[in-house]
Amino acid sequence: MNRFTARFKGQATAFLILVAVLSVFAVISDEMPYRRFLGSLDPALAFAIVAIAGYAALAFLSTRGWFCNAGKTSGVDVIKISSCALVLGITIAAADSLIRFPRDMNVPFPQSLLFYPVIGFIVEVVFHVLPLFLLLAVIEYAVMRKITEKTVLYVLIPVALIETVFQAYGFRATGTYSLWGALYVGVHVFVINIIGLLLFRRHGFIMMYLFRLMYYFLWHILWGHLRLSILFQ
Repeated sequence: MNRFTARFKGQATAFLILVAVLSVFAVISDEMPYRRFLGSLDPALAFAIVAIAGYAALAFLSTRGWFCNAGKTSGVDVIKISSCALVLGITIAAADSLIRFPRDMNVPFPQSLLFYPVIGFIVEVVFHVLPLFLLLAVIEYAVMRKITEKTVLYVLIPVALIETVFQAYGFRATGTYSLWGALYVGVHVFVINIIGLLLFRRHGFIMMYLFRLMYYFLWHILWGHLRLSILFQ
């Protein structure tokens, strides 16, 4: 247990530094883009609640030894992670050129520079960290005393499906796009989630978050700005 607690200290420090930076972003950024996701809830308050819950859940997962390998990331790992984000960003941009997602689907530049880092953090905690905590806690206390490596890997699949279903259903519910379009979005989001969760398992929360942030930069920020002049002239 001491070994896992020591490992968590590294993650905890990085997590708290990230929270400190993003809390500033949440305070100074425009509230309007958040309303689609948070309703009338103040973004800074929502971020604070998610950060506190995320820290507690991360502590539980890390001290159990399930997600505590932060710091074991090589330069080759970073290149692989960046390459995955690049391929996924190019793929979804190509799909956008064919499917034509809504004109206003992305937060416009430069507001996007503050919005997406914050919302990316909220997504990782709400769709990944908290569900993993809840599922594994239930399994540990109600089903089995000792969680195996195989059990943790199996749990990643239903957790990856949470955002997948949320995104695909929202895409289809607009009534504008075909079932095939919704299925493509679902598969695409599922791949992102699986990669992110495997990164969480192997490298810790920060690398999972940075992978999403790289993808968001390519898809929502960079392409989100360029697509307005390329696809909607």
